[in-house]
This record gives sequence, C-alpha cells and structure tokens, in this order.
Amino acid sequence: MVLFRFLHFLLAAAVLLSAGCQILPNRTSIEDEYPASIEIVEAEASLHRVADPEGEFMAEDFFMLRTLCVVRVENRSHKDQEVLSYFGSAFDDLRLRVRDEKGQKLATTTHTLWADPLVEGQWHRLRRGTTTVELSSATLVGPAVPDDGYPMILDRNLTQVIQLEYFGGFPGSDLSRAIQSNRVSVKIADRTTEVPRRPVPLPQTHV
Repeated sequence: MVLFRFLHFLLAAAVLLSAGCQILPNRTSIEDEYPASIEIVEAEASLHRVADPEGEFMAEDFFMLRTLCVVRVENRSHKDQEVLSYFGSAFDDLRLRVRDEKGQKLATTTHTLWADPLVEGQWHRLRRGTTTVELSSATLVGPAVPDDGYPMILDRNLTQVIQLEYFGGFPGSDLSRAIQSNRVSVKIADRTTEVPRRPVPLPQTHV
C-alpha cells in the first residue's frame, strides 16, 4: 500500500511537470514586506567641460557627467526613523549606478563624492510616509583608467543614452538594509560648448 501511494505521488508530479507547472515552496517575498522603497520619478543628465575655480577650461579630453534625479523615498515603518550620516542628510548612503544604454555598468557614485565627511556622525530624521528629495552627482569622463576612490567613466564607453538607478539604505535606522530603485533611461544633454560662469569678485570692503 505504501509503495502504491508513493508511485501515485510520482505519477501526479510527472503530470504537473509535463503541463508546465513548477512545484515551489509556499513563501512570501521578503522584498514585498520590507517597509522602505526608493523610486526615481524624474531624471536628467548633461555633459560639461571641466573648468577650474576661475572658470578656465582644463584638459580638452576631460569632461564631467552631471545628473539630477528627483527621488521618492517611502518609509512604511509607521514611525519616524533616525538615520546616521557623516555628511548632512538622511539620504547620504544612497548611491547612483550609471549604466550605458545596453545596461552595462559604467560607474557608481554618490552626491557626497566631492564632500568632506564630518569627524562625528549626526542623526537626521526620515519621516514616515513619503519624502521627495533631489539628488545630484558629478562623475569624471576621460581617457584615464577608472579609480575605485574617484570613479571615472572611460569616454569611449559613454553612450548618448544612459540608465540610472539608486541603491543603498538608511544607516542606524530600522531601514538600514540595502534596497534598490527602479532604473530609468536618460538622454545626455551636450553642454560641452557652454562657457562656465566666472566667479564675480567681491568689493574690497568685503574681502
């Protein structure tokens, strides 16, 4: 009798598999239950010539890729969260991944790349519900070999359309686990011929 039941089970499983069904464990996706998400709702990108503080163009084969994204953060934990940062906001752990139009990764950067960190961390509040924030970044583009400390995109790899996505978490809070946003495609605006604005000198009375 036991052998008959076992053979019957094998036969039923074979029928299911032949019909295109898969027998999978019954479990709920952890991603669906995690109480935080990030979403890019608007994005733009532009390529600029690199200029020094006086507004003079530097080497002709170096450029700067600038991005500006409007990001929507959802805190569904039903309470305000305190986030630890060494730069100045609750969103400093969010990093931007830049890909070419085919999805190949070009660089990973953050809006804190060129900022000096604080000696001691500070706590910033991430309110429950929806928070919308603008995040910008600047990544060098040139012929040099990429550096992990200062990411650079090889000029020959940069395509006219790029893909952007954010990932990261909120350190020190209940939402510290890394999450990832949607991916958006953006056409790069060519602003390499624009002359950068020179700084206006202050009167001697203000020096």
